[in-house]
Amino acid sequence: MKTAPSTTLRTSCTLPAPVRTFTDPETGATIHQLTGGDLPAVSLYFTQPTWTAGGRHFLFLRKTPDRAINYWCVDPDGRERQLTNFPATPGMPKYAQWMHRKKLAEECERFSWLWPAIHPTQPVIVFPLHGEVFELNVETGRCEKLFAFDPTVCEQGFFAVYQQFTADGKHLIFSTAVRGRHLDAPYLPKDASLKDESTFEGRLFRYDYEDRRMEGEIFVSNGEQSHLLACPWDPEILFWANYKHACLYAMRRDGTGLRSWFIDDPRAHAGHFNWDPANRAVVTLVSDPHDQWRTHVARLDMDTGSVTHLSSLILPGGQWHQNASPDGKIIVHDRGPGSVNGLYMQDPATDTIRLLCRIDSSWGLADEAGQAVKCEWLHPNPVWTPDGRYVIFHSDFGSKTAHTWAVEVPDRKD
Repeated sequence: MKTAPSTTLRTSCTLPAPVRTFTDPETGATIHQLTGGDLPAVSLYFTQPTWTAGGRHFLFLRKTPDRAINYWCVDPDGRERQLTNFPATPGMPKYAQWMHRKKLAEECERFSWLWPAIHPTQPVIVFPLHGEVFELNVETGRCEKLFAFDPTVCEQGFFAVYQQFTADGKHLIFSTAVRGRHLDAPYLPKDASLKDESTFEGRLFRYDYEDRRMEGEIFVSNGEQSHLLACPWDPEILFWANYKHACLYAMRRDGTGLRSWFIDDPRAHAGHFNWDPANRAVVTLVSDPHDQWRTHVARLDMDTGSVTHLSSLILPGGQWHQNASPDGKIIVHDRGPGSVNGLYMQDPATDTIRLLCRIDSSWGLADEAGQAVKCEWLHPNPVWTPDGRYVIFHSDFGSKTAHTWAVEVPDRKD
């Protein structure tokens, strides 16, 4: 591995000054390590921009030796600041149960912090902790509680809380869940047996951010309403997955116009998804439960509802993370068809794929008995910079300490 001196990254948004820079031995791509040290520090989830509005403040999470996780940022002048100072929960065990998986307890408790709601025009993020919802002004550092969910509708920790601002900044939309009752109407029949969600009560709530008022519940069914997203070009559209129903849903923010994809196809179980704004579309993974969970990529046209299936990336074993470039011409993936543990670029126009760089991510941990422990911090979660020059991702490069990296994307410079 060739190491080069650190440099200032040339981009339209704020990025940390690199800790080190090196050349990828497989492709020659330039990779910059953005966070360093013995403590893990990662940018946000792959469905979220990791910046405040206009790319002004770079947001990331850092864990301290006492297992406290807090928000930090890098300002446009390069200064690094701690934004929150929530202490670790006293007496916290080493592990916790998150739905059907085992996680590090501190990451389970603050799992939803990977996807805060980011205001479209203000330097504000919103995030939950123990069922309470907090508003943080990134510029001033002011952090205050907006409201608290009743625990009968929000079992945070065992379930995630998802939160999104609508594109006009008027509403906050929340997804919560609890263990409870059978609620589903007969027309929502499917359970793909990935896990038993038949009594999970998943809800969507709408909060009027301008009037600072919880308006109430707008959707409920069995199964968690997972990975909630608000459309970046249309403030009316909400989008989420329901894995009990093995489908994707879209709905207007007033609770009308519910539509679904894949609910009637037993060979198509929708998975991770993300917006492709340049094409007014969603890029999603679709798995076949009857064929080793063999997974491929599809693009959903949000105007027509039509589905285009791509064939250049088909892998067994379920999910990874994908992200469309700002111009919609490339989809970056953190798994690929080759043997290299790396990031891959898919061209939807030609349905071809090639390696971008090696990342050697461990993807997860193991407990003392060798059992799997889910660690989202070790999932690469690739995110594009707004100008398409770089892809930001997480990796430990085999060290078990997750950090944030940036890879320069070839042929996308001025």
